[in-house]
Amino acid sequence: MSELHVHVFGQMVGTITRNDRIRNRINFTAEPHDLPFNVMSEGISLVPGSKPASSEQTTNFFGGYLPEGQHRTALAARAGVKENDAFGMLAQYGLTMSGAISIRSPEAQPSDDADYRELTSRQLVNKIADAIEKHDLGNEPDSGRSAIQGFQPKLVLARFDGKWHQPLGAAHSTHIIKPALRARPEGIVDEHYSHRLAKRTGLATFDTELIITHGVTFLAIQRYDREVTTAGILAAAHQEDAAQVMGLDWVDSLAKFQDAKSPKSGPSLRKIADIIGSSAHRRAMRTSNGGSATWCSTRWSAIPTLMPRMSHSSTSKMARHDLPTSTTRCRPPIAMMRSAPEIANAALTATWPLVSMANSDLPAYPEGI
Repeated sequence: MSELHVHVFGQMVGTITRNDRIRNRINFTAEPHDLPFNVMSEGISLVPGSKPASSEQTTNFFGGYLPEGQHRTALAARAGVKENDAFGMLAQYGLTMSGAISIRSPEAQPSDDADYRELTSRQLVNKIADAIEKHDLGNEPDSGRSAIQGFQPKLVLARFDGKWHQPLGAAHSTHIIKPALRARPEGIVDEHYSHRLAKRTGLATFDTELIITHGVTFLAIQRYDREVTTAGILAAAHQEDAAQVMGLDWVDSLAKFQDAKSPKSGPSLRKIADIIGSSAHRRAMRTSNGGSATWCSTRWSAIPTLMPRMSHSSTSKMARHDLPTSTTRCRPPIAMMRSAPEIANAALTATWPLVSMANSDLPAYPEGI
């Protein structure tokens, strides 16, 4: 296979090829499309004929959607490719990833067809056990082509009408499942409480739930990058993490962690704030009304999405959100901030509800798990 097709919201926007000069690097070339935006990330243009991003930036962006640690090692061995081979890993596991980007082969594959298979409670428990032991992310041997970032054992499933389903082919998942680990069983309880605390303060909007099935405890996390529309379509929202935006080395699993001994050499809040500020400023200037730009959201401190939310299955059924908005809470407009210290200070201000919240308003810590 000489090239891969990049789809965004179900529409092809470009191709990925191997870099013929630097091993394990990839190149991205934009192709004509009908989407109402022209960037996929900072510096990665969707305008045909424009100057392409460097192979390093391209590789780190797309590679940043792939799993880390033992997950990457296990999935690479299963596919028969090297774990630092971005092209090979994307070809095998890029069909469904975080956000709305999908990597496909030029020829349609039968395994690409989206479908779901309902799981019994026993099958669910077995899949959780496999996620811990095999680090397979819940991928099926014949049709599993999903990837998601992170180190912790996890799997991606869909829940409809209270029942769990295995996504097949290009079908989207609705939840991330994290099992309790024998070495640290309280870890998912702490994470669940942190999610509840963030939601209570207005810093998060998605739900989490601790579930026990056949004596197996797991944390079900609602995916914030998936949404069931009023038309009953499971839609994807574009997302990327700060490591991708900053172009951190996707092969080095420790690159995204700040080094306390050398805080200025790696990622930092200041660097993230610089990117957020510049992105939000340019975006607000394009969508401002009469020069008065505001940027309000319950998740305002996350990196602003550079694309509108659209249905994955049909671009004709799209719900555009040029700027994320909320009627319940309005944060300081990032677009009006000009320096990293201002943005960092605003991020700290956003956590003030947590500091000032009365003890009686705090969610109760789960007991008996």
